[in-house]
Amino acid sequence: MNYNSPLMLLLLFFIASVIPVISHLPHRISKARRSTQRDKALVDKEALLTVDDLFKQWLNVQYNSKTGKRSPHTEQLLMEIKVLLDEFPISAEVLYRKSFLQLELGNWFIAIEDKDQAMKALSSAEQYANDALKTDIYPADTHRVLAEALMGQIRFKGPMFTLSATSKIKQALKKAFDLAPKSAFNHIALGKLFFFMPPMAGGNPEKAIMHLRVASELVNSHAYVQFLARVWLGIVLASLNQGQEAQAAFEKALDIYPKSSWASKKLNELQKGGDSNDR
Repeated sequence: MNYNSPLMLLLLFFIASVIPVISHLPHRISKARRSTQRDKALVDKEALLTVDDLFKQWLNVQYNSKTGKRSPHTEQLLMEIKVLLDEFPISAEVLYRKSFLQLELGNWFIAIEDKDQAMKALSSAEQYANDALKTDIYPADTHRVLAEALMGQIRFKGPMFTLSATSKIKQALKKAFDLAPKSAFNHIALGKLFFFMPPMAGGNPEKAIMHLRVASELVNSHAYVQFLARVWLGIVLASLNQGQEAQAAFEKALDIYPKSSWASKKLNELQKGGDSNDR
């Protein structure tokens, strides 16, 4: 074979040029895939932030409702949130936000005393939170959402459910506090737990007040979190016949959301000497 022929020299040059390209091709494909994944993750993160902003708008309008009913504005925001969440592929972040949405719906239905809708929403919140916790990486607040979803159902279900749920609630809140000890949400949840649980199961209204005061003093919390801390603080204080302090708590809640039918109702009940049905 004549290696010095023009044709052979051309073939050898071609092989020498192509082999380095082929050897680097898997690395380039892998790099391109990683770049695409990073870009998609960035888009998803930005889209999730949009959902979070809609959440805040929805909660602001919802808790500042004068009628206690969902307005066309809140219905529109709620629909936008649901549509956006359904467009995402299933992930822990999406499941967490779906659980958070259902929990807040459940809490709102409790406030307006719609038992059937509250149970439906709280059960969905529990399911979504459990699904999120089955994944490798999930938002720390998922544990708190699970605990509150179970707590919300206690008032509607019998003592057997309460006995089985109590240990799950305590375990979930312990994990939530381990991951986020300064979360106002966690302090509100623990305050509600100490309020709702009977003494034999660890209930303690004084501890409830302590955690709710801490939550109300965490100034970096969102407005609706501060509002919730103050309303629940007022409810617990009223149950202990500490009327003046309870009134101050409800009035501070109304400073945040002046049109709130929930806070106004609690304040009116207190002033009329009525009994709270929040237990």
